[in-house]
Amino acid sequence: MTARGPAGRSAAARPVASPSGWVWHVRCAPGRRFPGEPGAWDRDRRVRIVRLSGKPDREGSGARDRERVRETEQSGNGTVPASRFREVRVLYELTEAVARAVDLEEIYELALDGLTEALEVDRASLLLFDPDGVSRFKAWRGLSAEYRAAVEGHSPWPRDARDPQPVLAPDVANAPSLGEMRTAILREGIRALAFIPLVYNGQLLGKFMVYYDEPHVFTDDEVRLARTVASHIAFAIGRKRAEERLRASEEAQAFLAEAGEVLSSTLDARAALRDVARLVVRSFADWCIVYVIEEDGLAHRVAGEHRDPAAQPVLEEYMAHPAAMEPGSPITEVLRSGESRLLSTVDDAVLRAVAGDDPAQVARLRKLGLESGILVPMVARGRTLGSFTLVSTRPGRRYTETDLRVAEDLARRAAFAVDNARLYQEALLANQAKSDFLAVMSHELRTPLTAIMGYAELIRNGVLGEVNEKQAWHLERLLVSARHLLQLIDEILVFTRAEAGREQVRSERVDLANVVNEVGRRIEPLAREKGLEFIVHVPEEPVLIELDRGKVRQVLMSLLSNAVKFTSRGVVELNAELEDGQAVFRVRDTGPGIRPEHIEDIFDPFWQAEQATTRTQGGAGLGLSLARRLARLLGGDITVESTLGEGSTFTVRVPTRRAA
Repeated sequence: MTARGPAGRSAAARPVASPSGWVWHVRCAPGRRFPGEPGAWDRDRRVRIVRLSGKPDREGSGARDRERVRETEQSGNGTVPASRFREVRVLYELTEAVARAVDLEEIYELALDGLTEALEVDRASLLLFDPDGVSRFKAWRGLSAEYRAAVEGHSPWPRDARDPQPVLAPDVANAPSLGEMRTAILREGIRALAFIPLVYNGQLLGKFMVYYDEPHVFTDDEVRLARTVASHIAFAIGRKRAEERLRASEEAQAFLAEAGEVLSSTLDARAALRDVARLVVRSFADWCIVYVIEEDGLAHRVAGEHRDPAAQPVLEEYMAHPAAMEPGSPITEVLRSGESRLLSTVDDAVLRAVAGDDPAQVARLRKLGLESGILVPMVARGRTLGSFTLVSTRPGRRYTETDLRVAEDLARRAAFAVDNARLYQEALLANQAKSDFLAVMSHELRTPLTAIMGYAELIRNGVLGEVNEKQAWHLERLLVSARHLLQLIDEILVFTRAEAGREQVRSERVDLANVVNEVGRRIEPLAREKGLEFIVHVPEEPVLIELDRGKVRQVLMSLLSNAVKFTSRGVVELNAELEDGQAVFRVRDTGPGIRPEHIEDIFDPFWQAEQATTRTQGGAGLGLSLARRLARLLGGDITVESTLGEGSTFTVRVPTRRAA
């Protein structure tokens, strides 16, 4: 809002909220100062504070703070203590700056700037609890590395303190409560200090510390101001952490989704794991190694990636040496137990355990960097298939339980991918064994069957003596059954060759009618035996084309045999013609028809509408599957239209061209 200032000039009043429970109202005027008008300038000298007021915010988190602030209003000849203006200006600028801060590190630095200016201290620091509950330096002013190492980890309050209060040491030399730290503090030249708690939503986040080089008696105003600044910063840290958790959650979900796509894109497990390793170092780790337990029962490194291309050769050199799998090794324990392990920090003992006490490997690990790590097993169907080792090399990026859950999710997805790839390979091997068995069996059966058919034909033709009508009839039945068995054997042989990719196309010059009539002559006796009408339609004029006679014949034999087999009465019809450069064959029957949900199933190997114990028809269940495979091998396809209870029509289209 706006208000009228001296001499009628306008001024803007803006509220500045304090997490400690106060709302400051700062009324500002344009930057020009007029004679007789006191006031404080903001940092960039664009705005001048001309009126300050504060009141408790009874709806905010600090409503229980009952301190009173006396409203101070400037008049033309009034005076306001410079310290109060400095205090409010610092809070105002700190609130504005923190609101614009991009990340937590910037907030830490802004906090120390505000604190050192507001309290006019010689030095300051900010420490926060890490995931293990240890107080760690995040920012500091004027403190040596030796001092920080000596006092880091100390906190005057327990992590779960409900209402921590400031701890003051106006004279370090006479403050035995500081314990063993007092020597390090005095050696640093610090003579007075204060611990100011950082509390957000009732949770202790860490502390501010302010230091003086001379003994210093802390006033109530100084403590109040320090707590107000601490409340501002704790609120900003808590809010920024919540934002970062949300962003990290969104990034983790995007990372896992992308990893899932990579893992499901191929059945080559090693290739997928290498791609995932590259994805991991792009967004989740500085380097990683993937282990897979192979058929020999040993864990082998199958992928390793480093974020820094310059460090990749070191990683590859490390991976070239056998993995340390002695008892007690972190990797060994994860693979043995199937349980994850989070290494928030990594010391020399862990380095030696990972490297198997090999000095050269320890040196390589140090070159790679190893500040924090996660080891997660890949487990599927109760079996440990391998593991991921994920490493952070940055001291400021230590893995947490949240990171562990993301890594475990990644490992689960990878385990399913590895397991599926292995099952697929096992299925391929089993299928190949089946095909090999069928091929051998078919060859072994075909030889004696051919001999049986030959001798039967000799007897029927009277070579061994005169055959009467009854004997001839029985011999014909024998030959029909033998031919049917031979067709099944041929189907199996062709099926195994086609499945192995060994079937070849051999085109020749043929007359379309001749091919159809040849098949018709073999099917007609079967149809007549069942009392079916068998009709063949072919072009009246010769149609000379080029195609693979043998494969087309086998396709038509499979379709017609199937039609005769499942049609109990009515008609089986074969129609052949040339349409738009394609040889088109239609096989129609008046059989039982096919249910819509089974239209595609009938082309699966060994599938039949009547399964297992309910089957009344013979056959291997390969005919339609083989017919479609051969049609597609010839560059065509088979489609089917069917009405349940009325019959079906199978259409074969095969590309061809007229023969010269």
